[in-house]
Amino acid sequence: MKQKINRFYHSYKGQWFIVIVAISFVMFVFLIADRVSLSKQIIAERELNRINDVGMLLTLHIQRLLREQDSLDLRTTLKRSDDEPDIDAVSVVDTTNKVIFSSVSALEGHLNPYPNSADIGSRNDEFYKSFPLMLHGVRYGSIQIGYSLKVIRTELTRSLYKFLVIEFLIFIFLLFAAWYITGMLLKPLTVMKDVSNKIAAGDFSIRAKITTYDIVGELAYALNNMAERLGNLTNNMHMEILKATTDLSLSNKELLKKTEALEESNRKLLELDTLKSDFVSMVSHDLKTPLTSIIGFAKTLSTLDLPVKQRISYLSIIEQEGKRLAALIEKYLDISKMEAGNYVLHKEQLDIVDLVRKTVEAIGGAHSLQTVKLIAYCQCYLVYGDADHLQRVLINILDNAFRYNPVEKEVVVTIDEQNGMIVVGIKDNGHGVAAQDRKKIFEKFYRSANGINDRTRGSGLGLAIAKGIIEAHSGKIWVESEEGKGATFKFCLPMIKHEKTEIT
Repeated sequence: MKQKINRFYHSYKGQWFIVIVAISFVMFVFLIADRVSLSKQIIAERELNRINDVGMLLTLHIQRLLREQDSLDLRTTLKRSDDEPDIDAVSVVDTTNKVIFSSVSALEGHLNPYPNSADIGSRNDEFYKSFPLMLHGVRYGSIQIGYSLKVIRTELTRSLYKFLVIEFLIFIFLLFAAWYITGMLLKPLTVMKDVSNKIAAGDFSIRAKITTYDIVGELAYALNNMAERLGNLTNNMHMEILKATTDLSLSNKELLKKTEALEESNRKLLELDTLKSDFVSMVSHDLKTPLTSIIGFAKTLSTLDLPVKQRISYLSIIEQEGKRLAALIEKYLDISKMEAGNYVLHKEQLDIVDLVRKTVEAIGGAHSLQTVKLIAYCQCYLVYGDADHLQRVLINILDNAFRYNPVEKEVVVTIDEQNGMIVVGIKDNGHGVAAQDRKKIFEKFYRSANGINDRTRGSGLGLAIAKGIIEAHSGKIWVESEEGKGATFKFCLPMIKHEKTEIT
């Protein structure tokens, strides 16, 4: 308890509260003293006015009775006046100060022993005052009233106690008000304390509200200024850290990209090494097969005397194998030209619908067991390109479609316009292209691992050549497929114009 009192006494709020209470107490002391003095004065003036009123009435009444010489009624009047609680005696005194009539019979015939009181506030218990008595225009004497001051003092004491109780209650109320006001006056400091704690915790956005323009307001302004500077300093530091972290992150990303690029390069080198081995094996096989046929049949023709019909048949086989060999060599040369940038195109304005129709009719004869459905949404789509090379792209894709498409189902070719580009799609109903093969299927020498490829071994250059031709025409080629639901190979070319007529 003593520690709490000591802490309260040494606190700013406690000291401020004690100062307010001390000032209030001194003010109450002076106020009570002034109120007591004023109460005495008011009660004394009120009683003096009452004595004067009673004295004037008695004087007029006694003057009338003296003129009528009615002593009996005079004594009755004096007796009745004496019966009043605050009047002790009423006497009629002549000019020689001798008591003629009195409510106190022992005073009659004797000199008046009570001089008039100077002040109603004297310490005596009675107050005496005389009123002049006139009879037939001549001074007859006076009427002296003895007024008891006990009632006045009782009333004054009661009033004083009542005032003290009220003042005490007001003082208690002021104590609570002083405590509340002290808290209100110290509220800005409390708020600033909370603000400073939050600033210390790292919240630099908080601000103290400035409500005054004194030292407390200046303190709040200084606290806000400090918070703003700390916030700016922290933000700048965070920006620098973020910048350094970002730079480090970018460096890490760049390093990661370079690492990935290096890994990709290594992977491609390994793939190229594998492809080189496959290419050597494939070229050896692809070239060896027709050469073996050509050499074998040529040797047979040169060593044996065969009938003319058989010789013609062997010469036809030699011719077919020679063309096959020439086609393979042409493919290899095309790939070399594409990689060297020496691939020459003879571009002209042509109708892609007509080109597709002719290609479908030409290749359809070689695959008579399968049907092709052509859907063109306009009668004419004009592009600027090399007809022979674009036909070569169509033949490569259609040949693959016929290879993978079941005999009982048709291959669908569509021609449409999308965003100023002519889009040609060739859809088969085969087993589709696996997800891992879709990105590599247009690479040279790449052949997916499936049963059909194993049975129909090709060079792996058809789609790579198709991609090179389409990109040389400022177009794009891609495949859309879902395993088990066939594949759709699409390529797009910039359109010149078209005539709107849907055909099927």
